[in-house]
Amino acid sequence: MNIKNKKILVIGGGKVSERRIKKFIDGGGKVTIISESFTQIIKDLHKEDKINLIYEKVTEKNIEKWLKDTYLISIATDDFELNQRIADIAKSMGILVNIAQKYQMSDIIIPAHFQKDDILIAVSTKGKSPRLARQLKNKIHDLISDEDILWLKVQNYARNKILTILKNQNEREDFLKNLEKNKNLKTFISKNKLDEALEEVNRLVSKIIKEKK
Repeated sequence: MNIKNKKILVIGGGKVSERRIKKFIDGGGKVTIISESFTQIIKDLHKEDKINLIYEKVTEKNIEKWLKDTYLISIATDDFELNQRIADIAKSMGILVNIAQKYQMSDIIIPAHFQKDDILIAVSTKGKSPRLARQLKNKIHDLISDEDILWLKVQNYARNKILTILKNQNEREDFLKNLEKNKNLKTFISKNKLDEALEEVNRLVSKIIKEKK
């Protein structure tokens, strides 16, 4: 979901909101948080001009004024009944809703995720155990090696090189699969030699061009 430059409203200034806020910032959203109190991390993000803070108690009567032009609202207060009432109001205004404790009542879920270079991984337990989702996320994070990152760069480079040379999709897929078996590439990547690996790709592409002439 693209939230870049869109208004994101977060209700609640605790730890749960804290985790969501970081994801919204990473996505480029314009984030405003409303609460009577905030964690220190949220305050620090405000000092860095990454978010807006509104020190106010949220009620059914005053929530609508904050919902104007909002694209997505994330609700995470300790008052479950208030959370539901706010969600109902937001939905009636056509606003996407995420409720921290109510996966079934949310329009969207916000999975545990991480980005390692250009690899983005998201893990969700459908709201059943956010703690386990974070643990699984950390396990997967540790499985992705520096070699995986280099292979991604090589595959992307090779893919762009052959798009105009190999018109047939099956031929392109075969070429990319064969790269993984190439001994020279394996050696360069294992030794963290990206430039040499890309030169090997160039050599293989040149060979294809000659064969097609």
